[in-house]
Amino acid sequence: GFARKLRHRGKTRKVKGTVNERRGRFNNVPSVHERPVSCENRTRFGHWEGDTVRGKVGRSGLVSLVDRKSRYLLSERVPKVNAK
Repeated sequence: GFARKLRHRGKTRKVKGTVNERRGRFNNVPSVHERPVSCENRTRFGHWEGDTVRGKVGRSGLVSLVDRKSRYLLSERVPKVNAK
């Protein structure tokens, strides 16, 4: 109410965790629980699991791919985090 209208130093604070926030979410993404049984049992080669890690500042990142059967790891540092 009235206290927000008074003069103050700095920006006004926003409430975090709003319900209407739609950025950064994927629509219709299949669940991890819906993957094939052979992938879960690790009986075949070729089932890869991917993950990304962002840097402290958020500009660079690390992309890792792991084969679930052999645990073979492929990782690469990316200088700029974007869709490519």
